[in-house]
Amino acid sequence: MQYRARVTGKGQITVPVSVRRTLGVQEGDDLLFDVQPDGVRVMPGRSGNVFRTLAGHWRQGAGMEPQEVDAWLKDVRGHDDP
Repeated sequence: MQYRARVTGKGQITVPVSVRRTLGVQEGDDLLFDVQPDGVRVMPGRSGNVFRTLAGHWRQGAGMEPQEVDAWLKDVRGHDDP
């Protein structure tokens, strides 16, 4: 799927809402632009509020087996399982 955005005179663009939802970004979040010879890849950047979204989640590990906690932590940290 393709989306179009127009660049303003100040070099700004409006990211379409469906793209923002797909990337999981909100106002104030950063975007990373990975420029390659064959194109540009846009990814969400880590912003200062990443940990705020996880506040209180440590309680979810209560009563889990150690392997379950490890898998949950990998998911929260964004690691892929080998």
